[in-house]
Amino acid sequence: MERTEDSFIVSFALPSSLADLEHEWKKAKRRERDQARRARQKMVVAPPPEPDIPHFPGIALSFTAPTFALQERDGEEAKKPYGGILSELEADTTKTFPQSTDRKKFEDARQKAEEEWKKKIEAARAADPSKPVTKASGPPSRIKCINFGKYEVDTWHAAPYPEEYSRNRVLYICEFCLKYMSSDFVAWRHKVSLRIA
Repeated sequence: MERTEDSFIVSFALPSSLADLEHEWKKAKRRERDQARRARQKMVVAPPPEPDIPHFPGIALSFTAPTFALQERDGEEAKKPYGGILSELEADTTKTFPQSTDRKKFEDARQKAEEEWKKKIEAARAADPSKPVTKASGPPSRIKCINFGKYEVDTWHAAPYPEEYSRNRVLYICEFCLKYMSSDFVAWRHKVSLRIA
């Protein structure tokens, strides 16, 4: 460090090449990832037992009129159903809504099918108790959000990704080719390879 009356000079030691700088950055990222993995492994908790889910899920017996997302049209087209393609009698959809008797019949059929399914499972268990009746699935998906380019999107539903991709909280998806990856480093390396090609 040098100092004169009207200047102040500071020097820094930099790596000899950008490759060394990139190598140091990768080592630091790897260290952070390993520390995070070790911390997660210490916090592993057994998942709670899954509740008994019916094979045929029920439906709501109350019904509200559907909402329409299409914008209302102005003028003459607004008066003609379906833009004048159908007559008013053909465009009437009031008879297509399920009535309370239809919903009651459906619920009765669902309950009957559920009871038959339980009897079938019990009979299969009684025939060979050592053999599992249902196919064992893997652990539930832990994906809570998807990193898509520069956006991070929260998930609403579980998706059927392979088990090795469902272990992480974030799934990385390439915005150019839609390839899915399990870590930010793999996603970064993939994007660099796309820019080179």
